[in-house]
Amino acid sequence: MFISSFLKEYILSMLRVAILIFILNVFAGGVLFAQNNASVYMLNGEVYRGEIIALGSEFMLIKYDDQIFSLDRNKVRYVFGPEKKLKVAEKEGLFAFKPFDKKWSAEFSGAVTTFTPFNLSLSFTEWFKVADRWSVGAGVSLDFFEYAMVKYNLHVRRFRPHNDRVKGFIDAQAGMSAGATSFIQTNFIIDDVEVSPVFQSSLGAGVFYNTGIGLALTGEMGFSLYRYNLKESFFNGSSNVTSTSQVLNVGIYAQGGFMF
Repeated sequence: MFISSFLKEYILSMLRVAILIFILNVFAGGVLFAQNNASVYMLNGEVYRGEIIALGSEFMLIKYDDQIFSLDRNKVRYVFGPEKKLKVAEKEGLFAFKPFDKKWSAEFSGAVTTFTPFNLSLSFTEWFKVADRWSVGAGVSLDFFEYAMVKYNLHVRRFRPHNDRVKGFIDAQAGMSAGATSFIQTNFIIDDVEVSPVFQSSLGAGVFYNTGIGLALTGEMGFSLYRYNLKESFFNGSSNVTSTSQVLNVGIYAQGGFMF
């Protein structure tokens, strides 16, 4: 009887220990393991690999080598794994990170300058990836403030990747407009203004940020140059006079946009 009671107590103790170990494994997390089915990337840089067996509102369970680990979903960056698992994860609020490696892409952007009569610029550019770090683009922009014009642009960009999300880049651009029109008349004495043609070029550096959902954000600063012929007609009190001059503006610009 004594031996039988001892065995029962021993078996119950072992069951308690096993249950405790299981609970700790489920709720406490564990160490990193070799690759199996899915890879879970955490915000702190850790990577957990195994089979995703359950998704909750706050935690997800991943299984490796008959052991189960609990991960806080608020600390998960993204998940790589079998297509079936990823579809379940997407429905629950997780998503698979998508590298932005499109051959063709488009960009909408807006720029600000303070040294020209074209202080604001809204542009659209179509990009073509010619190599891993090189892209060329062609587009059109509306530049306006005191004068307004439609300008056609060519771009060359060289990227320098830092990680999956962030890239630095250098952008060289040249543009031309056949002419501009007076957008805001600032001097009632001037009867007519002609700005024709307009040549513009810029060189800047920026940051490319991949959101992981097929959309990227861009920010850029640099130096820009505008050169154009300015013709003004006005009445000097006794006769009509026409003044012609060549204008060169150089200064800093700031630009932001998004690519898709």
